[in-house]
Parts: sequence; structure tokens; C-alpha cells
Amino acid sequence: MKRMDEFLEDQNKIETKRAYRQHINSYFSILKVEPEKYFEQGRDYDQDFLDFAKAIINYSSRTRAARLNAVKLFLEYDDDIIISKKILKRTVKKIRVRTLTLDTIPTNAQLKQILQHGTLKDRALFLMAASSGMRISEVLQLEEEDIDFNHNPVMIRIRGEISKNGLPRITFISNESKEVLLEWLKVRDDYLKQAISKTIKSPLAHPKNPDDKTVFCFSYHTAQRMWNRLLTKSGYDKKDRSTNRMIIHIHSLRKWFETRMSTTGIPEAIYQQLEGHEGYLNGAYKRYTQHELAENYLEAMPKLSVFEATPDLSGVHEQLTEVTQDNKELRQQLNDLRMKLLEVELKQVQELQRRDKK
Repeated sequence: MKRMDEFLEDQNKIETKRAYRQHINSYFSILKVEPEKYFEQGRDYDQDFLDFAKAIINYSSRTRAARLNAVKLFLEYDDDIIISKKILKRTVKKIRVRTLTLDTIPTNAQLKQILQHGTLKDRALFLMAASSGMRISEVLQLEEEDIDFNHNPVMIRIRGEISKNGLPRITFISNESKEVLLEWLKVRDDYLKQAISKTIKSPLAHPKNPDDKTVFCFSYHTAQRMWNRLLTKSGYDKKDRSTNRMIIHIHSLRKWFETRMSTTGIPEAIYQQLEGHEGYLNGAYKRYTQHELAENYLEAMPKLSVFEATPDLSGVHEQLTEVTQDNKELRQQLNDLRMKLLEVELKQVQELQRRDKK
């Protein structure tokens, strides 16, 4: 659709383009109209906008606001269609105040159970996100040339144009993530070809570019569906009653990274810099060198592995200490008993000697 392509071309970020396309396609899908014919039918755009707002009433307030804003901007592109203030006021009123989901950070065992239900594509994406601290939106925009497989550990260069705050940075992935990622890259091109053939049959589907260079050649929406499917299969699909969102949601992987890092004794500024927190990139805090970041990451890597994780030995050291102490006490008691036996034997010998003298 020419109008949509031109509208999306004016957006700066790739992820924004993808999100807007998804929201606009949702608009046409709900209205049950072909995009190519929509502007030729003399429709009541105010009513369409209102119907769309009603259809997504049960979505989270954040999602509803994003979809309505995308559609509004698209309709108003080139000052062609202006949604009336009355309709905008009515739809804005219906957007609930955003309620935060009481999210949960999965344990290492839980994450392992979740990913065991995944395909190669699932594991490659989510292990990469979990072990690097990257946002899913950043992972999805990576190209193979952004990944240095010859570096130890494997280094990811996050370009400024794909990072959320616009600042470039580096991070790393674990060895197990590297192995799965290499396997995914072997079949990635075949996946893209199959995806292209499927989208050709659906006019509302996000068109696939055969020249797509991204490592994971699919949208954020697809990644979200992948994650939710894994949660359902593994039995961790519990939802927050207030927002109806999964309490272990896709963003929990980033929090998992931070939580695991915090148990290593590595300075907080190290993993905050790897995650891309702006304060640790713009000079407000000490910026660590690439070598320092890599050294610290290698030290923390066992904690960032899921399937090759170092066993949790919490409590074992205490038990060993107790056993060692018990053994020490037993040895002391045994020595004391031996000394007493020697004393008894000595007294018996002395008594026998006195008797012989008599």
C-alpha cells in the first residue's frame, strides 16, 4: 500500500516502523476492509476510529494508546484526514490509567524449563537476550556483522540507531548462547524464504524483505507470541489479574540478566553499562574499557548460563564446614581416648612391676 509505505518511510527507527505497521494492519483487520480500497470508499473515518477504539477496549492502556496514536498519525498523514476532537476526547477517556504488572523474574531452573519447550529459533533469541542484557527490540535489529564470534567472549556491537537511547555500546553473550546462535544461522536463510512465501498469501501480513540482513528476521510481535507460547507449554503462563499480562513476560529476561549479575560480586556499573543504562554510557559514571568489560563478563558467565549452569552450591559450603568441624572433634575425642588407654596400660604395667619386686 503506497500510502502506508510513504508514511512508514518518514519514521526514523526500524522498530517504530514495525510497530506502526502492525498497529495499522490491526486497524484494517478489525474494520474488515482491504487497505488498498479503504480510502476509495468514502468512509466515516471518525466512526471507524471510534469502532477501532471500542474493539481494543480490553487491551492494556499502553497498547491501546500506542495503536490509536499510530492510526491517528497514519490517517492524518499529509493533512488528508483529521479525526475530530470530539472523537479523540471520547477515545482518550476510555483509556484506563496504566496499571503496572506485578512481574516475576524467573529462576534459573524456571528459565531452563521454559526454554526446553522452544525451537532452535526460540532458544537462539531468548538465550541471546538473557545472557547479554539487551532489550528484545535491540536483539531483533542486530545484523550478523554486529556480532564478533572471534572475540572471547562473543562480543555484540549495538549500533546507536538500534539502541533505545541512541547510544552505541558493546555487550557479550554466553558460550551456550553462541553455540545455539551458530546453529540458528545455518537455517536462518531457509526460515526467511519460508516466511516470505507465507506472507505473499496474506495482504495484511508484514511483508518480508528477501534482502533482510537481521539475524532474527521477524517482528517484535512474533517474538512476543513465541515467548507466550513457551510460557503456556511450560506451565508458567500465570497472568496479572489487573493487566491480564503474563507475570513472567518477555522483558523479564533483561531483569534476569541483572539479577544474575548482581550475585557475582562484579561492580554494578559493569552490568549497567552492558545493559545500556544511559547514565553509565554518557560519562556520568566511570566507563570501563572493552577489556575490563570482557574480563568481568567471563568471570560472570557461569551465572549467565541456563543449560550449562554451575550447580547451585548455596548451603553446601556450610555443610562441609560443619562436617569438617565434626571430624576435627571426633579426632580429638579419639586422641583423648587413646591417651586414657595408654595411661591405664601404664598403670597396669607399674602395678605388675611392684608385685614382682615383692
